[in-house]
This record gives sequence, C-alpha cells and structure tokens, in this order.
Amino acid sequence: MDDKVKIGFVSTYPPVVSGLSRYADELCDFMNSSLDDVCADKLSINESKRYKKADQADFSEYDIMVYNIGNHPMNQRTFDYALKNPSLVVLHEFDISSLNVKPLFMSMMKMDPLSALVHSGNAFVVHSDYAKERIEERGALVFKVNEFYFSRRGRDSKIGKESVGVFGYIAKSKGAFEILDAYKKYADRGGTLKLFFAGNSADIDIETEINKRNLQSMISFYENPPDEEYDSMMENCIGAINLRTKHSGETSANMLKLFSLEKRTAVNDLMNADENLSGCFYKIDSKDYQTSLLKFFNDIEKNKGSEDEISADCMKKMKESHSIERVSEIWHQLFLRKNELKKYIAEAKKKKARNSVKRLCVFLGRCK
Repeated sequence: MDDKVKIGFVSTYPPVVSGLSRYADELCDFMNSSLDDVCADKLSINESKRYKKADQADFSEYDIMVYNIGNHPMNQRTFDYALKNPSLVVLHEFDISSLNVKPLFMSMMKMDPLSALVHSGNAFVVHSDYAKERIEERGALVFKVNEFYFSRRGRDSKIGKESVGVFGYIAKSKGAFEILDAYKKYADRGGTLKLFFAGNSADIDIETEINKRNLQSMISFYENPPDEEYDSMMENCIGAINLRTKHSGETSANMLKLFSLEKRTAVNDLMNADENLSGCFYKIDSKDYQTSLLKFFNDIEKNKGSEDEISADCMKKMKESHSIERVSEIWHQLFLRKNELKKYIAEAKKKKARNSVKRLCVFLGRCK
C-alpha cells in the first residue's frame, strides 16, 4: 500500500546479543505483522545477511527514521546517523556518555552526546518520566513509550537452576561491584545459593573480579549467550538482581521479562520505575547495598521475603501496560503523527543552524 507510513529502524540486530537488538527486532516484526498502515524496515549497523544494511539505505525514502540508542559503544554508528540525519531517537538510557561526539563543530563546543542529539534536531522516545522531563528541559520534543517484555525464545536447559542471576550489561553503573561484595559476604557466612552473570561486560573484567574474591566455585559468567539460552536462564533462575543508577534508570526489557516470569527480582530504589511497577520487585536500599543484598540472598535461600514485597495485582497491571501489544499501539499512534514530527524536525534543523552561528560567534570571540 502506497499510503503506509514508512519507517527506517536503525539499530544493531541479532546475532548481536543485546537488549536493544532484540527490542528493534521484535518491535519491527510485531508492527509489520499487526499494523496495516505501517511498514518498518530493519536497517542494521552490524554485519548481518538477514537485514538491510543502514549504510546502503536511502534515508530519504522513509517518512520517519528511528534510531535505537543506549549507553554502549556498539551504538556509536546509530548515534552518528542520528546526528547527521535527525529524526526520532529511542533513548533507552539518559546517560549515553560512552558515545563520542565526532562532528567538528559539536566537539569544538564540547557538547555531550545528549546535547548533540538535541542540537541536531531530533525528537525523542524515552521510557521514564525522569528522562522525559530532563530532555524536555533542553527544549526537545519527547514522547514517553513504555518498554515491553520480550517474547519467549527459551529452550530446555539446566543452566541457572537454583541460582540467582544478573542479566544484561555488566558495568559499574549497574552495580557489579556491589553485587559481588554482598555475595562474597553471603558466601563467607555459609550461603549455598549460586550466582551467575549473563551478558556482556563493559568497564569491568568480571572474571578477574570473581577470581579476586575466590568465588570461582560459586559464581559463573556466561558471556553473550544466544537468546534461547538467555531466556532459559531467566526461566530457570530462582531470583535475579537488576541494579541501576538514576541516569540509567530506564525500565529495561530484561527486568520486565523477569517481572513477567514472576521472578523475585532485586531492584534498587534509584530506579525510575512507573507506579505500575512499584509492587513488582524486592526493593534494595542504595544507601546500604551490602545489608540489603545480603538480606535478599538469605530470603531467597529461605524462600521467603517476596510475599510482602511483590503484589499480584501489580504484576497483572505490568503485564498489560508493558506488553508488546499495548506498546506497539502507542508507537502506531506516534507514527500516524508523521506530519507533526516532520514539521518539528524541519523547524529544529533551522533552529540548529541559527544556534550554530551564534555559538560559533561566541566561540570565536573567546578566541580573540
């Protein structure tokens, strides 16, 4: 149909193992199969024979470009496209400091990555009220669209049985050291639960840190397991930990998947959770990680501690509000506003040009 809204969805895609890859893959597939008036093309920045390559696509053929961005260097090329051809950025984390601002003028102005995206004229989709408010303060157009939990791709596996799991991006900002130190204390006191990390490490050598604490027999690390194995680990684990900093407080798909499986999941109080999620997790005190996490491990081992923390009603509401069916319908309504988006982006580009001249004059004035 010629009247379909054409979307170019720029992202990493499988076989790259990342939540963002799977987010783009599942969302595009669902919209293409369920919406008659939207066509979403998967434009991959990674090498894959399954998808069209972003660098071979003609962006002018699309009504809206969507750039899928998180705080990981693997998203650098998507970020570069968003600076060059501004449109709609899905910002999965408020903090994207791992990305580099390459355009000369922006780097001269010492713009941080988020400021560069705003300056370029992009509109944004975010998953939390906190991120929405902070970006709106910078003058950008922002829409809040909930994250969704992924479909099941699991296969029969014993990995993760009777263990507590840590899933996804393993980094200092995701509490890796706090988890290891609390677990060390738990194990030294005779705790028997096993712990495992599944995902990819960023600014921490997780295997070295495990060895330094002499926990090789108690902690396992599964680097970038395929989706099927990853899902099985989530289904098998007896509990999970998902710690966030305030600027990395989006409602991650990993966390939502664990909630949907009704796993006892420890989340710290810095997470920017919607009210619908407040009864879905075991709350960790970010001012005293060791005590809180130690209690969590002990409660999981004794099979208690979830009854007063986790609400069946909240779980039901979460499954409704964060289902792909509900989320894709919100995306659908957003795409139908394509003319409004195009107008905003065109005006933002003009504003960018004016602001660039002003900033350059100020910069040159300082250099005199």
